[in-house]
Amino acid sequence: MTVESPTGIGSARIVRAGTSWPETIILGLCYADGRPFSRLESLRIETGECSWSTFLGNADTVACTGGSDASAEGSLIYVPVRRGEQALSVEIPAQSLGSTCDTLRVSWIDVYRH
Repeated sequence: MTVESPTGIGSARIVRAGTSWPETIILGLCYADGRPFSRLESLRIETGECSWSTFLGNADTVACTGGSDASAEGSLIYVPVRRGEQALSVEIPAQSLGSTCDTLRVSWIDVYRH
């Protein structure tokens, strides 16, 4: 799925269709005029039970830190980032979401927002 963000700052709520998530959730980010994001200043992924956040910069894969409780704090998920001609794609691994998660909230800030 691709999200058009007019200012480079935003969020999306993604609701699972069916009983399980696809193996990888690919979220494309671009401006309303069709330009892809160049890179992200930050990314936050929340499931309601846990959340992860990161500073992305120029890396092709980033480690998001976070967790669901004190014992999981510091847990990592690795999020591949692909820069394409039409969108910057963030690949969220479904195995990190857990079986009870049916809604995902993703928020972002593009480095070159306007």
